[in-house]
Amino acid sequence: MNRMFSAYPGGTPGAGLVLLRAAVILPLIDRIAGVEPARDIFALGIAVTVLAIGLGAHARLAALLAGMLLAPSAWTNPQLLLDQLLALGALAMLGPGAFSIDALRFGRRRIDLGG
Repeated sequence: MNRMFSAYPGGTPGAGLVLLRAAVILPLIDRIAGVEPARDIFALGIAVTVLAIGLGAHARLAALLAGMLLAPSAWTNPQLLLDQLLALGALAMLGPGAFSIDALRFGRRRIDLGG
C-alpha cells in the first residue's frame, strides 16, 4: 500500500518541523534551568528528551516520553502545560522531518537491483 505522505518531509515542511522541534524544546530547557540533573531524575529525563528532540534522534519516542514526564505537573500551570503537551503530541504524530538524525538513519534508500 502506498503512503500518501512522506515519512521525512524536506523543504518548507521539513523546516517547519525544525521550528516545531525548537518550539517544543525551548520551554523544556527553561523548565530545567537551574536544576542539577544529577540530583533530580525528572530533570535528567527532561534533559535527555530535550537532546533527543533537538537532534531529531528517536524524536517520536522522545516526544511521548517528555509528555509523560510533564503530564503529572499539569496542576501548577495548566494552560502552558496544555500547549506544551499539544505540541509534543503533534511532534510525536508528525515525526522529526528531513533535517534530523532519524532521517539520516532511517530515511529513503535507493536500492539498485542491477539490470
